[in-house]
Amino acid sequence: MSQDNAGYEESNPEDWEGEEMGPSRSQLRREALAIRYLAIEIGELSPAARAKLPLPEELVAGMEELDRIRHKNARKRHIGFLTKRMRNMDVAPIEAAMERQRQAARAHTQVHHTIEMWRDRLMGLNDQPDPKGALTDFLNEFPQAERQTLTQLQRKTLQEINKQQQAPDFDANTALRQPPSARQLFKFIRDTLTT
Repeated sequence: MSQDNAGYEESNPEDWEGEEMGPSRSQLRREALAIRYLAIEIGELSPAARAKLPLPEELVAGMEELDRIRHKNARKRHIGFLTKRMRNMDVAPIEAAMERQRQAARAHTQVHHTIEMWRDRLMGLNDQPDPKGALTDFLNEFPQAERQTLTQLQRKTLQEINKQQQAPDFDANTALRQPPSARQLFKFIRDTLTT
């Protein structure tokens, strides 16, 4: 053994296997950041959405306080305070409830996009030049839809679009305004898809 290593025994890496090393500093930092992002996400929720989460009373009070704080730096400090509190909590149930809310929001967005797609197809917009074919496709896919009401709404919407296009001040380079009947068509499609 050299003099530089005097007093130290050489350790064998195989001897380390039974020892628990604990999480690394980078792992602890990732966990702390995840809790901070969770606190920020909870803070951005509406009070009604937040009420659906299994939050402890002290966290509910802290989030209500956050709602009252308007100054950016003060909010940032308060998020830091809430993050420290949450590090000592079991956040798994909160995270699971948040994920359920995220999934519900994604599903709602997907339904909304589907409704918009059908409305645009029925109006003959966005590279969908065949409104009659769209009507047939819609009724084939949703046979429970009230055929006569849908036909009347589509006809009225197409007439209003045609009227806009025939107006003397119409510019082909500008987008069409949604006619009032387009909102009724959207509601009809939404009711058909969600019932």
